Amino acid sequence: MPLKSLLLFSEDFRPAAGGIAEYLHQVCKHLALAGVATTVATTVAEKSDDDLPQPYIVRRLPPPFGPAAAGRRVNFLARPIRFLREQMAARAWSRQWLGKLRREHDPQVVALGVWSPLTDWWALNCLGNGIPFVYFVYGKELLPRLGGLKGLCYGRSRRRSLRRAGAAIAISHATASAAIRLGVSPSKIALAMPGIDLSEWPPVSAETCRDVAASFRLEGKRIILSVSRLAPRKGIATMLEA
Repeated sequence: MPLKSLLLFSEDFRPAAGGIAEYLHQVCKHLALAGVATTVATTVAEKSDDDLPQPYIVRRLPPPFGPAAAGRRVNFLARPIRFLREQMAARAWSRQWLGKLRREHDPQVVALGVWSPLTDWWALNCLGNGIPFVYFVYGKELLPRLGGLKGLCYGRSRRRSLRRAGAAIAISHATASAAIRLGVSPSKIALAMPGIDLSEWPPVSAETCRDVAASFRLEGKRIILSVSRLAPRKGIATMLEA
């Protein structure tokens, strides 16, 4: 059955900077251009000029609770109470917005842009209401979590949601392997690797390539270009050592 309509929920989307926000924008743009009625619901609340010319609809939702005050001290007994209150608020908020957006946009499938504790409540509400949903998975969110109450709760709910999703859309073979290690069935894995939109990033000329190589005194040498933040988990040091 061809896909006709989709609702994406993500806490990471334009105008936020970064690879996930750009990747999801490209996915939604190409789905919409292919005739799929696409709606994005995001807690990234900043208004953006990107909202207007895009072929998909953007709904910017108020978050269920504000960010914790930076550096605020909370006594040991208050932490689990606050955690439980936040979870109750997230559960009610997710149920409310999922119901409202379903009534307004009637999506065939709900796509969850990246795993997070808040996104997990969307998954649980989809499961409770028989709504098909899929997850996009990347890497960091699939790694082992820290211990404690949050680590215990989030680890269990993450595994449950990912295993019961209709599909896990992975951006690489390594990401797919990490999802399988969490218990996702290999038959549910779909690969959708990030690409380059050549209309926005056209190839440079051979002359430009030669000029750049000369500026670094690399004429005649093989060059590998990697664009990434210098985070240890991204493996740039390993590539340089190789």
